Amino acid sequence: AKLDKQGPWARYGQSKLSNILFTKELAKRYPDITSVAVHPGVILTDLYGPNQQSNVILRYGLKFIGPWVMADIHTGAKNQLWAAVGRKGEMESGTYYTPVGKASPGSAWAQKGDLASELWDYTEKELSGKGYE
Repeated sequence: AKLDKQGPWARYGQSKLSNILFTKELAKRYPDITSVAVHPGVILTDLYGPNQQSNVILRYGLKFIGPWVMADIHTGAKNQLWAAVGRKGEMESGTYYTPVGKASPGSAWAQKGDLASELWDYTEKELSGKGYE
């Protein structure tokens, strides 16, 4: 299905899957570059704002329960910081990491190697069509 016909959460999920797939393919094609995908965790941010406006259960659930089950934005930055400053031997290129520094296979879709190469080829074709070589 075309993403413009999907809701915001489906598009968000597709973008996160694309990050993982692109990371895997980049590591495969350019092994001298360390490339990792990181998940910040479940962070209490404004991302949930539109859902809170339309769903009263979510609005009050996030207000009262969110602080106990969701991390703040400072905690959410820890995995990105770990990946940015970690020693090369601490991480494996092409790997997806959940907080903090825990390797994860990701979803079943993220484990499909053919999707990573298809995404790469699609991206190259789209960029080439826009004049980028």
